[in-house]
Amino acid sequence: MTAPNPPDRNEAPASIATGDTLGGGEDETPEHDLEQTRRSLLSWRKLALQATGFAIGSALLGWILWHSGPGLWTRLRGADPWLLAALLGTSVASLAINGTIFWLALRPIRRLPLIELQGVNAFAGLLNYAPIRLGVVARIVWHLRVDRLRVREIAAWFASVTYTILVPLGAAITAALLTTTLDWRFALLMGSLVVAGGVAAPIVVRWAPIRSRTNGLERVLSDPLVLWGSMGLRIVDLGLWALRMLVALRILGLELTPTQGVMLAMANLAVTLNPLGRVGFREATTALIASRLLAGQGDLLQQAGELALVESAGEFFVAAPAGLIAAFMLARRWREARRTNSRARAA
Repeated sequence: MTAPNPPDRNEAPASIATGDTLGGGEDETPEHDLEQTRRSLLSWRKLALQATGFAIGSALLGWILWHSGPGLWTRLRGADPWLLAALLGTSVASLAINGTIFWLALRPIRRLPLIELQGVNAFAGLLNYAPIRLGVVARIVWHLRVDRLRVREIAAWFASVTYTILVPLGAAITAALLTTTLDWRFALLMGSLVVAGGVAAPIVVRWAPIRSRTNGLERVLSDPLVLWGSMGLRIVDLGLWALRMLVALRILGLELTPTQGVMLAMANLAVTLNPLGRVGFREATTALIASRLLAGQGDLLQQAGELALVESAGEFFVAAPAGLIAAFMLARRWREARRTNSRARAA
């Protein structure tokens, strides 16, 4: 996940998982949930932290741009159109898969239209480029106001998505570190770790102390279709991230082994889960690791920085138009929900 947006790639802060029972007490209305969530997610402390993160990330991105070669964009314009199409195509597919995972993970709680979840996912992905990382906030506020979900339901849903990101991602990184080559040993070890994570989740969430507090919401991880379907889709998404990195390497004519390309892509995805923001940190991680892997191949800093920019641009030039289109599509539904909620409060 495009990332996910862990989620966002898109994770829900633990502070939203409040209340003792599903449905809560008398004051735990959707409007009360929405107000409490806004206060929690948009507190001054969290806003200051993310603003600081954006400033640091912007400085890192500026540093990478400063050291990139003056002919980068000329080389991109002269690149093989099929490679450029592959760079963008992997991002389109990744964005769609991430939206499908959110849709699938929600099905044990509520069945919403796939097109709506795709739109919210695309809009949230665009907002993650903002100075204040608003992707998670937008998801939560939308589903509280428009779909009338409860905070506990959203927290359980996001926890499920986060789990199905971390298990395949952790399995891929572990397998790559231990095998060092993309062969049957890598596939066997990664597959074994994913299966272990998939088997463990339903056992853990059915444990009596956990079930007593989830009030049935453990089904977001105990439902076999949701759990295995989400992890299967995430493995495909990891492959798309790796392919996008390998395509970026090909566009720039840089030489890395497939294993190195996969490791670079997995590190790239992992750093998007940081709470400080999307901008700069991912590009800096790519540049730092690539500069070590490209040892002895010319101006390492320039090449690594250009790789970071090209790979990241492949996602941005999909996320930006997709997010804007999604905003237009969702606007009418948002206005209708506001009118409905206003009439309900006035009644």
